[in-house]
Amino acid sequence: MNLLPGKRLIALVLVLALAGVLNPLYPGFRLFWWGAALLLGLGALYDAWRLLRLPAADITRELPGSLPLGRWREVWLTFDNPRGPALELEWIDHHPEGFQVEQASGGLRVPASGHARARYRIRPLLRGAHAFLQVQTRLYSPWRLWQRDRIDTVRNETRVYPDFAAIAHYALLATASHTHHIGIRQTRQRGEGTEFHQLREFREGDALRQIDWKATMRLQKPITREFQDERDQQIFCLLDCGYRMLTQDGELSHFDHCLNAVLLLAFVASRQGDALGIGTFGGVDRWLSPAKGRGNINRLLNAFYDIQPTRHAADFQRAATELVRRQRKRSLVIILSNLREEDSGELLTATRLLSRRHSVLIANLREQILDDIVEQPVENFHDAVTMASAQRYKQQRGDFLRRLAGHQINLLDTTPRGLTIGLINRYLRLKAERVI
Repeated sequence: MNLLPGKRLIALVLVLALAGVLNPLYPGFRLFWWGAALLLGLGALYDAWRLLRLPAADITRELPGSLPLGRWREVWLTFDNPRGPALELEWIDHHPEGFQVEQASGGLRVPASGHARARYRIRPLLRGAHAFLQVQTRLYSPWRLWQRDRIDTVRNETRVYPDFAAIAHYALLATASHTHHIGIRQTRQRGEGTEFHQLREFREGDALRQIDWKATMRLQKPITREFQDERDQQIFCLLDCGYRMLTQDGELSHFDHCLNAVLLLAFVASRQGDALGIGTFGGVDRWLSPAKGRGNINRLLNAFYDIQPTRHAADFQRAATELVRRQRKRSLVIILSNLREEDSGELLTATRLLSRRHSVLIANLREQILDDIVEQPVENFHDAVTMASAQRYKQQRGDFLRRLAGHQINLLDTTPRGLTIGLINRYLRLKAERVI
């Protein structure tokens, strides 16, 4: 706790000091000046005494226990003053690193025997467990000649998860059958799958091969067998945690974009009756076997929310060997990474090993800046060199991806912002084509 002079006291002292210059010029002014100085001194002491007697406000913080990555949320501070007169104060909430904040400081008046509330917004940019520890306040004396700084321990803990808010948005659109608004395409309507669902009356547009002739003869009207996509299939996502996934696109790393995409894919898979699991490699080895149902989302969130990309190199062959050992049932294996040409040999070995039992899809991220550079106009020599370098890199990258495609590997090449929709659409297409 520090007692400091306020701006008002400093201003009055400066005025008094300037007025002291007149003392040698006007001897009669000296008595008036000393009286003013005595009055200011006594007033300052009295105001300081009153400030020291003021009780500190009791502070509590309201903070969600879980936060979605990259989404704005509100934080509330409550200042209680049950014991003393009204308080004039300013506040600052000390937030941990990895958060963007808006208006995390301000001033307010706490009435006598009452309380006041302050609100500000936070946007987490770093997953994991975080602790909000301190709130700093500056309390002003009644005449605002003094101020008292204080730091209170107000501990709140929260967890920052991958963007689970996107799941709520998708669920709302899916309920209204509007998922096409975000680019998700359903590739097959019920009635055209491979798993029997129910019998119903024949409708215009039904194929003749769908007619159940026994039921038709028994009921004396055309009856159709309705099918749906096969359920109880399994998806396993192999997520690269190596150094390439540290690449930033916007505010998030490639790893964060992948984790967000896998989370929404798990939700879509659960609605399709399929199970999804995740394994990480490249510095962090964490495995969660496939499961289905809405509860799988919380299971995945709690298991992987705190994983961060490392500075290790990804070992695709080791990851494939471990997955084959763990995952016996045929699955769609999705490898999410940021590939380079030097990965081709090890990656082909890994995909051959996986393809003996599973279907394999490689989701490869490319840096958004490559597309941005190509779309920029060339206005000077520096722009021309940058454009030529980007084009050459894209060409080499394209040659590498075509060689992978030549080995009958399912490949999704996309920017981070297009990963989620592209991954879900590819999953639905492979499911419709009975590739899983």
